[in-house]
Amino acid sequence: MQQSLSHTTLIQAGAVYLALALGLLLLYLINRIRDGGISGTTEDPAAGPSGFQVFCVTNIIVAALTLLDVCSLTPLLSLFWSLMVVAALVATVIVVRLFAFSDLREENRSLKVLLFGFELSPADKSWKLTHYLEDLSLITLGLLCMAFAYAQYEKYGFITRNMGVFVLFWWGYLAIRFSRPSAGTENAGRENNRLGLLRAWRQLAVVPFLYSTGGWFLIDHGVLWEPSAWKVIAIVTIYLIAVAFWSSTLEQRARFVRNPRSRIWGQVAQSVDGRFLTSGWWRLGRKIDYTGELLVLVCIALSGGFTHTLPLIVPAFHLFYLLHRSRQEETYARSTFGQSWDKYCTRVPYRFFPLIY
Repeated sequence: MQQSLSHTTLIQAGAVYLALALGLLLLYLINRIRDGGISGTTEDPAAGPSGFQVFCVTNIIVAALTLLDVCSLTPLLSLFWSLMVVAALVATVIVVRLFAFSDLREENRSLKVLLFGFELSPADKSWKLTHYLEDLSLITLGLLCMAFAYAQYEKYGFITRNMGVFVLFWWGYLAIRFSRPSAGTENAGRENNRLGLLRAWRQLAVVPFLYSTGGWFLIDHGVLWEPSAWKVIAIVTIYLIAVAFWSSTLEQRARFVRNPRSRIWGQVAQSVDGRFLTSGWWRLGRKIDYTGELLVLVCIALSGGFTHTLPLIVPAFHLFYLLHRSRQEETYARSTFGQSWDKYCTRVPYRFFPLIY
């Protein structure tokens, strides 16, 4: 099904990726004009279109084209590796261009800064560039996951239970990612204003193409091994519990950010110096939302069964990423908030897993 890399496949992949990127950019431009014109410099978090709005529009378009039998997503899989190369090239061009025209002093223009990130200019911040790249990454991931279901149906004439669960689970994950509250971690604002090659490569090339690899396994294996109804019910039940837990952590944090005196689990929210929430789920871990996200990804991996380790690559990689990111965030928080952060760590001693880590 996959085609080897060639000039032809790269050109085709470039055209497909360009159409996707421009379609998303059009939504940003429409929203930008609506909110005060292209030259505006608003810092309102809503200056970009709603991620959930983008997600819904994309799925409606794909569903309509499918019902009309106008197109299939299966060709995305034949261009899989070419699309990944194109995504990496696009990420490289964007970051190198921003780096070349940034306001960095000459002594700060190093390979390390280019790789690990530099402060974006006010204009790039106002365009919500990092939000755009994240939306493009997740939309690509969603389309690739659906493409595997298309491929299985076109090959066998039906979609297996585990493939259906795989796609639905990813839809649920993406819906939360797109609609989750804008309240971020301690340094979310700082990270959203920084961009480097490693971050751009991860967003555009790694997340869509690595995280969707379970679909390759399910196209044929899902036919050879299809779980019984009770196993599907068990996996779906665990998934729904994980989704509810993850959503609850995000909602509690967002409520606290909006109003530090809000009520969580029927009581006024407790915090350290009005900055760090210690009520609800957040009394169990400083990064408890990461725990919820990881549990959801484990459930997605379980949709592939227990006979192969390939589906487990995604939660394993994501755990490594979250460990790395949490260390970076906590280093920044400690240097920024000092004693407040130390007091917070004393009150909530664990990051992800209570009594473990």
